[in-house]
Amino acid sequence: MQLPHAVLLCLFTALVAAVPHKYDEKKNIIFMVADGLGLSGITAAREYLQVKNNLTYEEATLEMENYLIGTVRTQSSSNYITDSAAAGSAFAMGEKTYNGAISVDPNGVPKGTFYEGAKLLNYTTGIVSTTFVQDATICTPNTHVLSRKSYDLVATQQLGFTHPLGQTMDIVIGGGRQYLHGANSTQYPTKGARKDGVDYISKAQEEGWTYMENMDDLYDVWNSTEPQLPLLGLFAAHNIPYEVDRNASEYPSLTEMSLVALEQAILATENTEKGFVLLLEGARIDHAGHANDPKAHALETIAHSDAFMAVLDRVSSLDTETLVVSTSDHETGGLGVGYNGIYEWWPENYINNMTHSAEWVQKKFGEYEGDNKTEVLKEILVDQCNFSNFTDSDIESLVESEDFLVDLAHVFSAAVNLGWTSTAHTQQDVGIYAWSNTEEGYQRLQAAFGSSIENTEIPHFFAQELGVDLDEITELIKDIDVE
Repeated sequence: MQLPHAVLLCLFTALVAAVPHKYDEKKNIIFMVADGLGLSGITAAREYLQVKNNLTYEEATLEMENYLIGTVRTQSSSNYITDSAAAGSAFAMGEKTYNGAISVDPNGVPKGTFYEGAKLLNYTTGIVSTTFVQDATICTPNTHVLSRKSYDLVATQQLGFTHPLGQTMDIVIGGGRQYLHGANSTQYPTKGARKDGVDYISKAQEEGWTYMENMDDLYDVWNSTEPQLPLLGLFAAHNIPYEVDRNASEYPSLTEMSLVALEQAILATENTEKGFVLLLEGARIDHAGHANDPKAHALETIAHSDAFMAVLDRVSSLDTETLVVSTSDHETGGLGVGYNGIYEWWPENYINNMTHSAEWVQKKFGEYEGDNKTEVLKEILVDQCNFSNFTDSDIESLVESEDFLVDLAHVFSAAVNLGWTSTAHTQQDVGIYAWSNTEEGYQRLQAAFGSSIENTEIPHFFAQELGVDLDEITELIKDIDVE
């Protein structure tokens, strides 16, 4: 069950009482984004855990819930409903902008971010995501383009090749390998997509970047006793697979990638006067919301909570004040816990069922080119997904569907009686969760975020904590190419 703030504050006070502080002014900031997660998603994930772990309603909790301190409003400058580009930019530069923009203002003028400012002050900086690292939320800390679709340009700015300040990120981990090499670079496990054909992965390694491509590489860096910075980890051509589909021997989890980044940041800053600033994104909650996929959504939400708790556990013993904040850029899908006029839903129906995502089924079914599609689809669902809660009419409709992904996800959702209002984003307010290993730090977080706030207030708080002047950074990056 959720703990009252007063109890949490007492716990924090006891925890940090014996922690020495090496530098009064040194601090670390970890900002986490659960992309697309609304409060109804928290509820659905909590009830999934309740049934899965045979808990009572009172016992069940998504651990991150214990750190809820306020809510965040998400509107962009151009729309009531934001996209991830505008929301991520607001989180980075402290100003509302139009949907599709990456860290430029509504007039297309590039604006400095607190991450870039932190790097110029000698903080170690890093980003981690379960999607491709050139995507709209995760790229906003140090890239500036008019359109979020400018992946090739984003990729080169991100690693410092076309950024006026040079390398402003020390750690870049996630998917997105395809946007850093061309189709003719055959040494990589997946095909490249850069239009210019340039192999920026090799260029990065030539300039001193440590490169991770598989789980062995990740564990080598994780077990290192020396910092391996700058560090580039690209574990997929595009997205890391959903948790429900992920092969743990092939793809890292959000927790694993976050802890590798965190360990490297700790090693790099243990004897410096400045700490580190990290952005960690659970990106695929948003994708599951767009697809209206109930189990994928629940497991991605749980994975984000697990990563949040793993981060807290690791930094709780640091002798540097560390602020940890998690929120969402928006809600996706308009998830309703209960649907169709029924005062009930059935989380027990997806505990052992739906063992793969609708995305996985779509890919698997799409590989079949024969005439027996009805029976093949049934076999995939029953034998490979342990899902049989469908009718013959459902199968017939899916075989003819022009939107197979969402239509299958709606069959999954009907089995648990979850409803969705959209395959896009919504304007729901989202929760904000916060913690610090010092009582003073937690009190500042409560004062700043312990109410209903605008998303732009978050980066201004971080900039003030770090001593970053956003206007100065804007002046320094004003000549960056935005298209």
